[in-house]
Amino acid sequence: MSLFSRFLKVISYTLLSLLVLLLIVWGSSFVVMPWQTNKQLQPYGLQLSDKASMSFNPFALQLQLDDVELIDNTKTIQFSLQHLHFNLSFTDFFNKGLVIESSKISKVAMNVKRTPQSLVIAGVDLNALPTSNEPATAQEKPAEPVDIEALLKGWSFHWPSFQIDNLAIDVEDMAHQHQIVLQSLSLSQLAATLNQFSGSYAMAVKLNGASLAIEGDISGELKQLALTGLANSLNLELNKLAIEDWRYLLPLKQQGVTNLAGDIGLKIESALAYDGALWQLNQPQLRLNVSQLAASYQQMDLVNNQFALELTELDVAASQNGLKSLTAIVNLNNDTLALTTGEAADVIGKLGSLVIDNIDVSVDANMNAAVTVAQVDISELIASQHAQLQPLLSSEKTTITGLSWQDNHLAVDKVAIYPFSANVILDEKKQLANLLLMPVQEQAQVTATNGEISEISEISETENNENSATTEASDPDISQAQKSAVTFSLNELTLMAPAQVHFTDNSVTPVFEQAIALNTVQVGQVDSREIKALSPYNVALAFDEHSKMTANGDIAPFGKQLNMTLDVAMNELALPPLSAYLRTVLGFDFLSGQLDNKVTLAIKDDELDGETVIDLRGFELANGDDTTDLAANDGAAIGLNAALNMLKDGDGNVSLTVPLSGNIQDPSFGISNVITLVAQKAIMSQAKSYLINTFVPYANLVTVASVAGEYLLRLEMNDLNYLPGQVEISESQQVFVDELGALLTDKPEQQVKLCPVARAGELITSGSTPEQQVNALKNLSKERGNVLKNKLINQYGIESARLLVCAPKVDTDENAQPRVEFSF
Repeated sequence: MSLFSRFLKVISYTLLSLLVLLLIVWGSSFVVMPWQTNKQLQPYGLQLSDKASMSFNPFALQLQLDDVELIDNTKTIQFSLQHLHFNLSFTDFFNKGLVIESSKISKVAMNVKRTPQSLVIAGVDLNALPTSNEPATAQEKPAEPVDIEALLKGWSFHWPSFQIDNLAIDVEDMAHQHQIVLQSLSLSQLAATLNQFSGSYAMAVKLNGASLAIEGDISGELKQLALTGLANSLNLELNKLAIEDWRYLLPLKQQGVTNLAGDIGLKIESALAYDGALWQLNQPQLRLNVSQLAASYQQMDLVNNQFALELTELDVAASQNGLKSLTAIVNLNNDTLALTTGEAADVIGKLGSLVIDNIDVSVDANMNAAVTVAQVDISELIASQHAQLQPLLSSEKTTITGLSWQDNHLAVDKVAIYPFSANVILDEKKQLANLLLMPVQEQAQVTATNGEISEISEISETENNENSATTEASDPDISQAQKSAVTFSLNELTLMAPAQVHFTDNSVTPVFEQAIALNTVQVGQVDSREIKALSPYNVALAFDEHSKMTANGDIAPFGKQLNMTLDVAMNELALPPLSAYLRTVLGFDFLSGQLDNKVTLAIKDDELDGETVIDLRGFELANGDDTTDLAANDGAAIGLNAALNMLKDGDGNVSLTVPLSGNIQDPSFGISNVITLVAQKAIMSQAKSYLINTFVPYANLVTVASVAGEYLLRLEMNDLNYLPGQVEISESQQVFVDELGALLTDKPEQQVKLCPVARAGELITSGSTPEQQVNALKNLSKERGNVLKNKLINQYGIESARLLVCAPKVDTDENAQPRVEFSF
C-alpha cells in the first residue's frame, strides 16, 4: 500500500471519527441538554416539562429549543418558550468572522414578581442567589491586563436578522398586576468591526393597554475602542399609557396626592450625531399628550381634558465642555382645565382653553435664553365659583400678542381683554362670599427621630449655604447678569368690548346692589426700566343708562415716589342707593338726588395738588344716625344735615369746590379722605362761611366755631363783661346791647339765655362771713341780669318770655371777669 493510500485512509478514518463524534454530540444533545438544564434548575425548585425539546447541531452550529416550559413545585408554569434557534456560520470563523446566519425567538411567556423582600423572575428569586465571598489567596497572581484591541483585531461581526415575536411577561409588582408584551423585536443588518459598527432596530410593545413602537438606525466609528463618530435616527410613539397603572411608583402620598389618573401619549422623531468633538441633536418633532388627567390633592380635585405640547425644529449642539447652542419652536395647547374643592360644584378655577403658538426658544453657550411668543389665547376663564353664587370672575377671552424674553426683560406688545363679568359679593362681615381659596392642610406634629434630626441639620446647612450664596450675590464682584432684576414692558392693554361688574354688599341695610358697565379700559406704554416715564390710561364706566364716569391721565407706576395726573368726571349718580353708606359717613339718608363730581389732580413725588367739584342736585334728606353725641345734645350745634340744607340754592342744589393737597404717604391718607373727610369738611367749610356772612351785622355778639373734629358748627355768643361792682349798662357796653337787641328783633322766634356771673372778691365786705359774701355776690349778679333784661324789654320791645335769666353764679377764679354769658 502506497504512502498516499495510507494518508487517504488516515484522513478517511479521522473524518469518519469526527463525523461519528458530531453525530453523537447532535444526538446526545436531545438528552444531555434537558438533563443538564434540570440539574441547574433543581436548586431553585424548577424543572423542564416532558415535552421540552433541546438540541445542538454541530454541523450547522445551530442551537434550537422547542416547547420549553419551566415548572415550579406547585406545577405552575413560570416560563415557556415555543421556539428558539441560533445558527452561526462555520466557514466564516476561518476568516475571523462571527456571523449569525439566522436567529429567531417565538412565543415566550414568563412570570415576574416583586415584593419588598424579593424579586422573582421565571421562578428564580434573584435576591436568594448565592454569592461568592471567598477571599483571594495570597498566592494568586493579579490577572494580566487583556489587550482587547489586539484580541479583536481583524475580527468582524455580522448579524443579518434577529426576530423576537410575542414575548409576554406577567408582572406582579408590589401587588400591582401588569402585562408587558413584546409583540416584536427586530434587529437587522447588525455589523461591527474594530473601527465601525451599524445596524437597524424596531420594536413594538404593549404595556397593559398602552402601545409603544420604536424604530431607528445607528452607525458609528471607533478609534482605539473610543467613539469618534455616531449617527442615530430614532422614531418613538407611545399611545395611551395609563398613569393610574404606574402611579404607585411615584411618592404621591408623601406629597399629599391621593389620586392620579390619565393617559399619556408621546411621539418623537430625532437624529443624534457626533463627530468626535461636537454632539448634535436634531429633533423635527416631539409631541406630548396628556388626556383625561385627574388628580386629588388635599381637599382639591384637578381635572384636565387634554394637554398637548409640541416641540419642533429642536437643534442642540454640545461638547464635553457643555452646551453650545439650543434652538426650538414650541406650541402648547390645553383644553378644559378645572380645579374644584371636595364638592365638585365649587370651582376654584376653570380654564376652557389655553393656546400658545410659536414659542421660539434659543439658548447660547453662556446659558442666556431668548424666547419669543407669537400669541397666547386664554378662553372661558372662570375664577372662584360657589355652587349657589355667581363666579367672582368669568372671562370670555384674553389674547396676548408679541411676547419676548431676553436679558431678564419680559416685553408684551398687546393685551386684548374681551367681554368678562365680575361679581363682588360681600357677606355680613364684609368678607368676599364668593371667594374660594385653595385649602391648606395642617401639618401633623411628629416626633423627630435621629434620622429626622439629621435631615433637619442638613436642611439648616443648606439654608446657611443659601444665605451665604445670597451674601455672595450682593458682592460687587458678582456679574451684572446675576444681579440684574427682571423688568417688564407693555405697549398696549385694551378692553375690546364692554364688561359687566356686579357689586352686592350684604353688610349694610338695605342690601346694596350695583351693576357697573366697564365700557373702556386702555393702558399704553408701560416700561419698568423707565421709572420716570408716564404711562397713559383711560377708563370709562356706566352705572346705569344715564349715570357715567370717566377717568384718564398718566402715571409712572415704577418710581419710588408716585407721579401721576388724574381727571375724573362723574355725572348723574343716584344718591338714594348710597344711603346705606352715606348714613354712616354723613349722618343722614338721601331720599332723592344726584351727584356730579369732577376731580382734577396731579401728584408729583407723592405730593398731591388738585381740586374736586361736588354738585348735589335735587336732593332731599332724611334723619339718620348722628355722627356724634354732641349733635343730639347741644341745640346750638349745627350738624352736617343742617349745614348741607343751609347751602342749597334756589333750586335746591349744592355746589362745593374743595382743594386737594397733602402727601399720599401720610398714614391718614386713603380712600376715606376722598369719600368721607373731603365731603364732610367741604360741607362744613361752606356752611361756616355762610353762617359768618349771615351774622356779620352781629360780629360783636356771635362767632362761628367748629367742634367735634370740625364735623359740627356751633354759634357762640360773646360775653358782656362788667367792671367790678358795676350794675348799670355803660356807654362802652351799649354797642353790644344794641346789636343784641337788633339780633333778637330780626329773629323774633329766637330765645336767649342770660347767665350773670360775679367774681369772688368783687365786693369788699369787712366783718362778714364767707356765706354772707357769697350771697352778696349772687345778689349783685342777679341785679345785673335783671337790669339787662329790663333794658332789652323797655328799649327794644323784646318779649320777656324770650329772655331767660339763669340763676346767679359766682366765679371763684381770681382772674375771672364779671360778665353776663349768653347762649341760644
